[in-house]
Amino acid sequence: MMGPDKPVRAIMPRACHNCRMRKVRCDRCVPCANCRTSGLDCAPRVRLAVQPAQVNNQNSDEEQRDLRERLSAIEQAVEKLSQESSREQTQSPFSHDSDRTISTPEPSECRTSISEGDSSFGRQIRVASQVTTLTKVSQIKPVQQELANLLVMTEDQAAPQTLGNLYTPTLHSGNSRLGVKLPPSSLVLQLLRAVREPLLFLLYGLHDRAQVDVLCQRAYFPVEALAASEITLFNGILCCILRESILTQSSGLGDEDLNNMRSLCEANFQAGLETFEVMAIPTHENAMILSVAMIHAQREAKLLFQHSLTSTAARHCLALGYHCENRLALLPPQEAERARRLFWHIYISDKSLCLCLGLPCTIPDYDIDTRPCPLSRNPSQTPWDLAFIKFVELSRIQGQIYESLFSEAAQGLTASQRQSIVPRLSASLTQWYQEWMQIDSKDAFNMELFNSFFGPVEILYFSILTLLHRGETSSNSADQISQACFDGAFKALRAHLAYYPKLTSEMHGLHAYAVFIFYYTPFTAFVVTFLHCIANSDEEDIKLLNEVPVALEQATPNSEHYQRQFKLCKSLYKIAETFIKFQHDMERQEELEPVNSCLLPLQSPVSENWSQLNIGGHSVDLNNSCFDDWEIQGVDQVSFLLDDQLGS
Repeated sequence: MMGPDKPVRAIMPRACHNCRMRKVRCDRCVPCANCRTSGLDCAPRVRLAVQPAQVNNQNSDEEQRDLRERLSAIEQAVEKLSQESSREQTQSPFSHDSDRTISTPEPSECRTSISEGDSSFGRQIRVASQVTTLTKVSQIKPVQQELANLLVMTEDQAAPQTLGNLYTPTLHSGNSRLGVKLPPSSLVLQLLRAVREPLLFLLYGLHDRAQVDVLCQRAYFPVEALAASEITLFNGILCCILRESILTQSSGLGDEDLNNMRSLCEANFQAGLETFEVMAIPTHENAMILSVAMIHAQREAKLLFQHSLTSTAARHCLALGYHCENRLALLPPQEAERARRLFWHIYISDKSLCLCLGLPCTIPDYDIDTRPCPLSRNPSQTPWDLAFIKFVELSRIQGQIYESLFSEAAQGLTASQRQSIVPRLSASLTQWYQEWMQIDSKDAFNMELFNSFFGPVEILYFSILTLLHRGETSSNSADQISQACFDGAFKALRAHLAYYPKLTSEMHGLHAYAVFIFYYTPFTAFVVTFLHCIANSDEEDIKLLNEVPVALEQATPNSEHYQRQFKLCKSLYKIAETFIKFQHDMERQEELEPVNSCLLPLQSPVSENWSQLNIGGHSVDLNNSCFDDWEIQGVDQVSFLLDDQLGS
C-alpha cells in the first residue's frame, strides 16, 4: 500500500483516439506524427495509477465485534456436534479402525426362530422334565422352582436369537469396498517362521503351509491386484495362527504386538466375511473363508452360527463339484488335494452338528463319491491323517443316526422298526471305536498334542452310543429305556470324570475340552442318568449326577453360553436330589405308621373279659400292661365312633 507522500506515477500512455479509430500505429507522442500529418487534434488518453480506496474506520469496531460473535457461535456449534458424534461412537457396539471410512449404524434387532430337533440336549431335557414320576413331588416348592427354572432355561436356549447371539460375538462395521490395513510384514514373517508345525494348518482345513505362504506373498509383494476374498482369507488364517501363538507363547513376539495384530486381523476378517460375495458366490476362496469362520464360531461355542456357516460352505462345495471324484480329476493335482481336504473338513462339521442340534444336514451321503484324503508318506503325519479319516467315518454314522431315528421322517416309525435299526447302527459304531483304538500314536508328530486333542474320544463314543439307544423309544418313562442306554450313559459320565483331572493343569486344553464336552458331545447321558435315578431312587446315580456338575463348574469358562449349559445340569441334579429325599421321607413314614398306631375294636361298653389286644401283629395282655390305670368302663361311647369315622 502506497503512502500519501509518494508521487503518483503515470503509466505509459495508450494510443491516441484518432489512431485507434483509424487503426493505425501510433507513436504515442503528443501530438503524434499521424495527427500532425493529417492536421487533426491529437487527444491522448492517459491512464493514471489507481488510487487505493480510503478505508472508513468509523464502523470497523462494530464489524469486528460482529464477526467475532459469529465465529464464536460457529465454534460452539461445531464443538456440540463433535461431542454428540463421539458419544454415539462410544455407545455403539461397533469398533471403527482408522482405515474405515464408511460406518454402519447399529442394526435393528433381527429375530429368527431356531428350531432344535429331538436329538438336541435342550429337547431331551424338556422331555425329561415331563416324566410322570415327578408328578408326586411337582408340588413341593423347591422342585416346583427348579422345574420352572429348567423350563425357562431350555426355552431361552431354543428361543429366537438376535444378531448378536446368532452371529459372531462382536459385530464390526462393514464396507462395500475393503480398504483394509494389513499388519506389518516384518511381524507376519516372524510369526510364520515360528510356526513350524504343519498340523496347525491341517486342523483348519488347509492342505499344507504353502497355501499360507502364497497368500502372504500376494498380500505383501503383489504383482497384480489382490482380490477381496484373498485379503479376507489371509486375515482369517492369521487370526488362527495368532490365537495359537498367544496360547502357546511360541512366536517370540510381545503380547502387545500379538494382541494388536489379532484385533486388526479379526476386524479385517469380520468385514470381509459380512460381504455378499462370500455368502453367495461359490469359489474355493469363499469356501475356505467360511471354513475358517466355522473354526472361530466353534471356539466361541456358537453352534447356530457354525451351522449357518457350515451349510453355506457345504452348498459352495456342492456347486463346485467337490463331492464328485470325476470333477476333482479335472483339477491340477495340488488343487484337487486341497479341494478334497476342504470338502471333508466341511463334511465333518455338517454331520456332527446335525446330531447335536437335531437339524438336517446339507450334504447327502447318497451323492458323494469323493475318495478320502490319502495318507501322508511322512510316518509322523500318518496317525493324524488316520484320525482325520476315522472322524469322517464317525460323522457319517452320526448323520445316519439322525436320519434313521431323529429326523421328521423317522417320527412315524414303530417301536419294532426302531429296535431293528438300533443294533445295525450300534454295530457300526462299535466297529468304528475298535478300529480307532488300533491307531498307533507313538510315532505321531507331537504325540502329546495328539493324545490331548483326541483324548475325549471315549467320552464321545459312549455319548453317541447313549443317544443311539435313546432313539429306540420316544417315551420319557424310564421303564421304556433299555439297559444298554443306561449302561452307555453311566460309562460316558464315568469317562468324563476319569479324563477331566488330566486337564486341570492345562488352561488351553481345559478351554478346548469345555467347548467339546458342553456343545459337541451329545449330553444325553446326563438326562438318561437323571431318568434312571428318578425311576430307581439310586444313590449311585445321584452321586454321579453331583460329581459331573462339580467337575463341569471348574472347567466352565466365564461365558453365558457355558453357564447356561452348566445350570441345566445343576437343575436336573437338584430335582433328583429333592425327589430322592422325598422318597426316603415317605418310606420312613410308612415304616413308622404301623408301630405308632393301633385300631381299637368297636366294643361299647368294654367287656370285662377283654384282656387281649392285637397291636402290630403282637398280642398284648391288658391285665399286665400299662392300661391298668385306665378307667375302661368309664370311657364315653362317642369316642369309639372315631373308628367308624376313620374308615377302619
